Amino acid sequence: MHAASVRHATRLLASLLVSMRSRSTSGGRGIVRALAPLLLALGWPAHAATAQRSPRPAPESEPSPVTLPNTRTHVLRSTINGEDYHIAVALPLGHRAGSAADTVRYPVLYVLDGGAHLPLLASMFRLTNRSGATGNVILVGVGYYPPGAFPRPVPGRTPRRNVDYSPPRHASSAAGAGDTTALPWPARAPDFLRVLKDEIIPLIDRTYPTSADRGLHGHSLGGLFATYVLFEDPDLFDRYAIVSPSYWWDGGSMFAREAAFRARRTSLPKQIFLGVGALEGPDQVAGMWRMAAALCAGRRAGAYRGLEIAAEVIPDEHHGSAVLFGRALRAFYPPYPVDAGRADVCASR
Repeated sequence: MHAASVRHATRLLASLLVSMRSRSTSGGRGIVRALAPLLLALGWPAHAATAQRSPRPAPESEPSPVTLPNTRTHVLRSTINGEDYHIAVALPLGHRAGSAADTVRYPVLYVLDGGAHLPLLASMFRLTNRSGATGNVILVGVGYYPPGAFPRPVPGRTPRRNVDYSPPRHASSAAGAGDTTALPWPARAPDFLRVLKDEIIPLIDRTYPTSADRGLHGHSLGGLFATYVLFEDPDLFDRYAIVSPSYWWDGGSMFAREAAFRARRTSLPKQIFLGVGALEGPDQVAGMWRMAAALCAGRRAGAYRGLEIAAEVIPDEHHGSAVLFGRALRAFYPPYPVDAGRADVCASR
């Protein structure tokens, strides 16, 4: 047989082989087995004799939910306050659990209002850090169960986030410390701080490859709570992202907490980001700058040695702006070298 004829016959047989192998019938599989030795004898590559067309995905009868890649979820029932928390964990995209090659331990950023804010922050971080210049971070969203953007309202009950994120009355308040009669809802931040410290953080540390570098991100009442943690248990976190904080709470008593905290400190090697949108109103902007000025004054007085502070008012942004969240991420985990060299806000305060 001429070489050209052999090549032609081989091509015909190969086409038949691939066609029959793609069928699911037992007859088709038998023909494939019978023809494969002939093709090999004619010099056709072994992979071609055994190749199989990739199956097409079956059509979906029902839409499936969209999930973030490389994320895990936990439900934690607290023994401290009896509440159920939905914990969502966004792992670095390159991390593979159980892989002997992955021995890296990662910083962790805990995100309050996790049901609403974790998907946003995880997507932002992964987008801006796609070059890998920043390194990787585990993002932990602390939300409520059942999961959702925000806790479902229950008639006659204050949203759980409000209760968890609100500090009790301070001694500087007109009504006096511990008096809750004038507060709009129960204030149980001390209990939630214990939940975070004694239950949620240990869960994450024993389950994932975490380092000792921890940050806390809070927005609105969450920003109030992050400030409360800074003054009550500062060494629990290394970085505090305080976005659009509700410093109006309890007549502005968070500033009195800062003054009391300053009196007993000589150093505070932490990183703090304060941010607010210009459209949030003059009181909100003034409250943020007042806290920034107080922290800077404490550093100049020698109480907060080692403190790094970044503060921004973002033009044309409001209370729920996603831009503020991105600014906090850039302050802590700068994706570009130029970000790391931004001037400290205390130089102008």
